[in-house]
Amino acid sequence: MADKSKRELVVIGGGPGGYAAAFFAADKGMKVTLVDPEENPGGVCLYRGCIPSKALLHLAKVVHEAFELEKSGVKFGAPKIDAKEVRAFKDRVVKQLTEGVGSSRKRERSNTFAATRGSKHPTT
Repeated sequence: MADKSKRELVVIGGGPGGYAAAFFAADKGMKVTLVDPEENPGGVCLYRGCIPSKALLHLAKVVHEAFELEKSGVKFGAPKIDAKEVRAFKDRVVKQLTEGVGSSRKRERSNTFAATRGSKHPTT
C-alpha cells in the first residue's frame, strides 16, 4: 500500500508514456503516484493492443515460415490451431511483460512510487 504522505507528482495513466514519466520522476527523487486501473503499469499497448497483437502475429509468422520451407523440401503437415492454447500463449506473454514492468515499479522505488487502482466518481 502506498504511504499517505504528500505527492509531488501524480501521473494519470500507466501506459508506456505514463510509467516512463513516473519512473523518471521517481529516479530523480520525487514522490510519485501513478494512477492506473491495472495492477501493473502497461496501458492499452501492453494489455490489449500492441503486445497481444505481436504475440499473435509471431504465431502467424511461424506458420507462414513453415509453409515457405516446403519450397526447400522440408514439409510439415497442415497446422492444427487450438484457439484456447493460442489465447493462453498470448496471455502468458502479456503477463510476463506486465509483471516485468511491475517489478521495475517495485525495485528501488518502494518509497517514492506507488501504483493505485483507478476509480470512477459516480458523477463523472
